[in-house]
Amino acid sequence: MERLAEILREALEEVKPTADEVRRADSVANLMVQSLRDAFAGEALKVTVEGSYAKGTIVRGRIEVDIFIHYSPSTSREEIARKTIERSREVIAGHGGTTRLRYAEHPYLEGFLNQVRVNVVPCYVVEPGKWLSAVDRTPYHTEYVRRNLRREQVGDVQLLKALLMASNLYGAEIRVGGFSGYVCELLIIKYGSLADLLSEASRWPIPMIIGDGGSELIPRYPNAAMILADPVDPLRNAAAAVTLESLSQFILLSRLFLSKPSIDYFRPAPATEPDARYRNLMAVVLENIDLKPPDIVWGEVRHTVEGIVRSLQHHGFTPLRWAGYVEESRGVILVELAETTLPPYHLHMGPPVNHPKAEEFIQKQLANPLLAAGPWVSGNRLYALRRRTHRKAADLIGEKLKSGEIAISKGLAKALSNPKILQDIDEISAEMKAMGFTTFYTEFMRACPSFIRVYSSLD
Repeated sequence: MERLAEILREALEEVKPTADEVRRADSVANLMVQSLRDAFAGEALKVTVEGSYAKGTIVRGRIEVDIFIHYSPSTSREEIARKTIERSREVIAGHGGTTRLRYAEHPYLEGFLNQVRVNVVPCYVVEPGKWLSAVDRTPYHTEYVRRNLRREQVGDVQLLKALLMASNLYGAEIRVGGFSGYVCELLIIKYGSLADLLSEASRWPIPMIIGDGGSELIPRYPNAAMILADPVDPLRNAAAAVTLESLSQFILLSRLFLSKPSIDYFRPAPATEPDARYRNLMAVVLENIDLKPPDIVWGEVRHTVEGIVRSLQHHGFTPLRWAGYVEESRGVILVELAETTLPPYHLHMGPPVNHPKAEEFIQKQLANPLLAAGPWVSGNRLYALRRRTHRKAADLIGEKLKSGEIAISKGLAKALSNPKILQDIDEISAEMKAMGFTTFYTEFMRACPSFIRVYSSLD
């Protein structure tokens, strides 16, 4: 335990914000709150600072300030979005910063001022349980954490966040399917410290139901991998975004960290070039994706990936692994297969000879222009040898996408109307580099989480 405590103390010095980061964040927060209060005087009910900065749980290198503009429920969603974007853009630009439009449940503005990210978000002033938008809970979350997180636990939250960030398990967005900052704070409040949380998590069952009220949410979240009742909204599962894979990785991370404690778990593992020799890969490149909220795009990509994988399986291919990636208006779907080119013939199994449809099977095969041999009897069952219509995975998926025979999201129809599909490993590698997707490609090919690579490097 002494060794573990020493590692955590050392790691905290690395992950907590520097004095300069805190000063810059404080300066930007004070400047923006006052400027926005002036800009929204008479239009909004109040302007507040929320999120990790307000709760003191920000992590080094991830300095951002969330500022909420609170509106009366009588104001339309379109109006609060428009006013927030227009006026906050003027304020940030007036102070020499830059901005860009971002999307969540509704549009909000992201700005950069003095190397600090500023998110200006509209919300409604409502009583608990009478939410009009998802972010209406956020001020109550901030209040709850500030009231219940003890000063000595702040460092544990920062350590937990850094640990998850290093293993790509931090964030509730669909792209990650991991642990939000709020869930991290609730877990430390619940278990007391990071060491105690990891000790418990290393023995968690799947699914995991945490705390009082969690079991009551099972009917509302029957497929949830993890249930953690939101103390601000007891009917909400705060951990609903955590996927089965992310929960499983966190359980394993906890076990490996306690088995071989090291500060290296708080740092992304060094990049190593994966061996791509003799690997079979297919890439579907997505261009001109319509601009929309990231969670919607990532959901569309995941749905499309599933459709492509099902089509490959249906036509005799063996997909081993798959993943999608999106950045702005471009993306890619990668599928690793046992083979990208199949033999010219395949065995088609029919019914037993005493089955009522045995004669129908024979007639269909004899009429099939793809029949190469048979039908014949082996054991008690009928078989036929048929020529394949598609031997290359890329040709198959290209044709099926164009003909609309693959279940894809309608939102990606334009991006897949004339898709670029590659199955040469060198061409795929070059394309990923040209698109700026090298990190995603490398991680996909490596297929080993950062924390396992750290574990394997320790004596």
